Amino acid sequence: MNLKEIDRPPIVGKFNIQYFVIDASGRLFLKRIPKENLALLEQIKIEYTGTQFLTMGGHFRRRTPQEQSLFAKQAASHKLRVLAPEYMSGEIAYYPFIEKAQMLDTFFRQPTVKPDIIISQLLNDLRIAHAFNVIYGDRWHPNILVAPKIGIIHIDFDIEISGSCAKEFEVAQVVYYTVFSGKDTVVSPICKCLSAGLWCDPKLVAHFLQAKTVFFKSTEYGGIESPIKTIIAKSLNK
Repeated sequence: MNLKEIDRPPIVGKFNIQYFVIDASGRLFLKRIPKENLALLEQIKIEYTGTQFLTMGGHFRRRTPQEQSLFAKQAASHKLRVLAPEYMSGEIAYYPFIEKAQMLDTFFRQPTVKPDIIISQLLNDLRIAHAFNVIYGDRWHPNILVAPKIGIIHIDFDIEISGSCAKEFEVAQVVYYTVFSGKDTVVSPICKCLSAGLWCDPKLVAHFLQAKTVFFKSTEYGGIESPIKTIIAKSLNK
């Protein structure tokens, strides 16, 4: 493995710093170096308590870099929409860099976006993942990318969630942050996908969605009570 750093500002995340590197053939990678962030873990604990995941028997923890790599590779082996590393050296992982990929909220801000295909990809992938007992963990909009010609790509598997209600909580996470990203434009396709058949307890998903609207109401992630209420009424209260 012969990778060389290039003169491009790194991507600084909350759990990792990612440097741009190229291999001998000119392929671009992100060199992902983990960092400690005990304050963020405490924030997640507060959020997961406030949104009732931990109080209902759920658990979370931070995966090690090696666990993240193995998790992503196993998920990829099931043909799930994940980005897996190509190289691993100790705690440092090297991920292919996908040009023009956008975070979910950035994607939905484009005026010409038609959300039906992306919503279908996102929720169908989640259904297949859960059928294999693959739970991504920490599914908010920065961890879900949309790439040209590829579509949905899941990244960043730092946080593991587990417990009897983990699948319902993850569905609620994906739905909530998709609505936060796309607002009213995504309500109809979400309802259509969920109404076609939910693979876990719809009432528990609705419970977590309601808990999230309360917890985030006065934050930058709030203000979407109305579309969430519509989704619950049309596709989860059955």
